[in-house]
Amino acid sequence: DSDLPPVGEKIKGPGIAKSATNFARAIANHVKDGARKVSKKIYRARLEECDKCVFQKKNRCSHMKCGCVLTKKARWSSEDCPIGRWPKAK
Repeated sequence: DSDLPPVGEKIKGPGIAKSATNFARAIANHVKDGARKVSKKIYRARLEECDKCVFQKKNRCSHMKCGCVLTKKARWSSEDCPIGRWPKAK
């Protein structure tokens, strides 16, 4: 996957301003979607995928397209993993 960093490369993440912008966009999507949440099963499966990911750092996604708090974003049906690792919401 071209979104994955080269082996051994340190992941810098999106920074505070970009993280805030990305999370604000996620919040807007969540509200626009009627604040729907995924099932507990999907939520747990999403977080399990995050736990295996090189971009997960202390409950945050350090991918440049994200930077969000994972325990929040993983619950929202409107959201997806920036590299496509999450199971689809039903």
